[in-house]
Amino acid sequence: MKKQMRILTPLLLGLIVAISVISIRRISDIRDYSKLINYVGIVRGASQRVVKLEMNGHPDDELVGYVEEILNELLTGQGRYGLVLADSEVYRNNLDLLKEQWETVREEIEGVRQGKDSSSLLVSSEKLFEIANDTVFSIEQYSMEMAEKTAALVSAAAFAAAVYLYIRKFFQLKVTNERLEGLAYRDELTGAYHMERFYEEVNRIMAQKPDERFAVLYVDFENFKYVNDVFGYSYGDELLKGYAHFVMSRLREKELLGRDMADRFV
Repeated sequence: MKKQMRILTPLLLGLIVAISVISIRRISDIRDYSKLINYVGIVRGASQRVVKLEMNGHPDDELVGYVEEILNELLTGQGRYGLVLADSEVYRNNLDLLKEQWETVREEIEGVRQGKDSSSLLVSSEKLFEIANDTVFSIEQYSMEMAEKTAALVSAAAFAAAVYLYIRKFFQLKVTNERLEGLAYRDELTGAYHMERFYEEVNRIMAQKPDERFAVLYVDFENFKYVNDVFGYSYGDELLKGYAHFVMSRLREKELLGRDMADRFV
């Protein structure tokens, strides 16, 4: 289980980072799509103003150039307004239709300037307005879809983060419990089992193998008091710790070490 969690934890962290990066990028894209909506709306309004001025004998070539500049940037993603290309086929198709209809309106404008009746220009401008509406709607719809997907990604990131925090907390509690268990069942100085715990473990092992023989070794350091008196209790403690560590580092399965008291071990 612990090995699996060591693998799962970095995977979860990687997933959280990846989802977060994608979500941030999507949020940035949605902001850019809002800008596209505004500029398609500008084309819609400015083109209608161009037509109105032309029909009233007040041509405005600067406004015509402004509309064309925005349209070209919407189509190419290159220009001074910082407009991006949206990965929506419906929107792209509507944008192409909008460009084509604008070219038609331009031809009708030239005709009106040369004395042609403006009724055809009016019809063309109405069609241009409808196409512009469809273009705005398509990019709005695409932006909403991206927002929904981003919300789902954010939820996934939050879920992954919650799982990661739960797993981390679980193992922190596990480590704490093991440490507390160690304090309760093991000798603080040497790390060997207290005798009560030693007996419990012995009984458990013998119950698993009732027909096996077991050896019991009782160790009592002779004249250990001499070590404490001559070298000091700290040195004596280090000696006991060193002995316990030496034995426990070599214990095999179903082998135990307990500290009876003072310098006696089992």
